[in-house]
Amino acid sequence: MSGSLRPRIRGYPRGIEGRPVITFDEASGQQYTEVLSRPSPMRADWVWKSTGSTQYLASYTSKGSGCESLVDMAIRTVLRNLAAISYDILEPLPWQVGKLIWEEIRLNQLDSLYVWRAFVGAYSGQVERRSVKYRRQVIERPDMDLSVYVKHITSTSFHWITHLTLANNSFSRRDLLELSKLVNLGTLTIEGCSNDLCDDGVIRAWARAATEAGAFSMLRVLTCSFQCLTHNIFTHLSQLPVLSILLLKHDTTSEAEAQALKFGWNLRDLSEKESPLGPFNIPFGSFIQNVFHHSGPFGIDSVSEEGVQAINSLPVLRFSLGRDDSRMANKGWNNGSIDLFERTIPSRYIYHGNDSVQKRTIEEPTNSRGPRKRTMRNSRLEDLSQTLSGFV
Repeated sequence: MSGSLRPRIRGYPRGIEGRPVITFDEASGQQYTEVLSRPSPMRADWVWKSTGSTQYLASYTSKGSGCESLVDMAIRTVLRNLAAISYDILEPLPWQVGKLIWEEIRLNQLDSLYVWRAFVGAYSGQVERRSVKYRRQVIERPDMDLSVYVKHITSTSFHWITHLTLANNSFSRRDLLELSKLVNLGTLTIEGCSNDLCDDGVIRAWARAATEAGAFSMLRVLTCSFQCLTHNIFTHLSQLPVLSILLLKHDTTSEAEAQALKFGWNLRDLSEKESPLGPFNIPFGSFIQNVFHHSGPFGIDSVSEEGVQAINSLPVLRFSLGRDDSRMANKGWNNGSIDLFERTIPSRYIYHGNDSVQKRTIEEPTNSRGPRKRTMRNSRLEDLSQTLSGFV
């Protein structure tokens, strides 16, 4: 109809969705409430996305004179069917064969998160190549619920450790509660988000999940930037069994320091030139990785020394939503705007409700299913299975 109201988004704070904004229409003189909402994708394409292409494989010719070798033909067939690759297909193959396939995948830039997960699941305890051992995934403009991302970066069999960064996004406090399902979470960084995203209530809910359901059994490092946290958080953080490093970017009062000390958290002097945490003038993601390994021995009382070493040897997925943490410089170390608390007293709330989970984490970090005979299972993807079975 004529004179109908049309939503105007001029002046709307970009990046903030689902929050009502009162808008005044100059043409009609009416006031209405506008909510910016983007439709969620039906498929998480970022899981399968890679920078390479398989189009040239359809018209591939031999590199030299004569026929193409059977090995090259088999690997080329695998590359054309990466969507069908899985842990169950790769697990019967020795790493010597898997390494040949992985090298070609990397050479053709086809190493999506989906493919990487299949390889670290099958060869978690055997790989030493950095391209398999460490992976960095960045979603600069997340447009899905946090629960969707958590689902794809979780390894219930502890095949890898996830270092998660939430930066400059509009997730809600309810979304943060989903992180208790991320059983393989090693470090968590909340940087540049709204100030009311993480508060004492969220920390208290995490502590309850840790004591009642064994959540956060691998979380060693927590970083929060300008969140609504009070000195009472140390009461709840003490219930996370292996958490030993807390980085806070705000002014710490003497009352907060005293409360932290009461629960075994010591405020570290970051002006030390030779810190056991490693150098501070390196990219933030690398610093967090160093701190993760440094904080491992704290968990010996609740995990065991062998368990700590097993966790340190697992592949690492550095997953960032909103910003690339490798580009985040460690600003603020020298001017004292970042406070680092190190925990020295083991938790009195160590979780014992699920011994099988703790045992699997310590003794079987690479394969929760136990040893399996190297046989190929019957699959509906018979073409790919038959191709790979020639290597066995």
